[in-house]
Amino acid sequence: MPIAEVEAALRKFKKDEATINCKLKTIDDSRERIVLKNFESFSRIQSVLTEEEAVPRNKALISELETVKGNLRSKAIYSPLEMQWKKICENYKADQALPVTTWKCVSPVFV
Repeated sequence: MPIAEVEAALRKFKKDEATINCKLKTIDDSRERIVLKNFESFSRIQSVLTEEEAVPRNKALISELETVKGNLRSKAIYSPLEMQWKKICENYKADQALPVTTWKCVSPVFV
């Protein structure tokens, strides 16, 4: 590509380059503000919470996490335990070594 064509392309896109640089600068500034805001709120939490306040807060966070994990497990189609139970039932049906009278081995049906 000759130098004249390169210079023409640079002149053609100079205005667009300036607007793009301006937008990138505003995005970077907003990211810096968000990081600074998060750091300030984190430092405020650290300075405000005492050990007596942090223990119940952490327990509440852990219980919420366990609740969410339980909800996710209940919505799963196959949990590892159900898959293992299905394998046990199939193995028992294939080789019934011991008579079982207290329960039926029925493979679970998933909808």
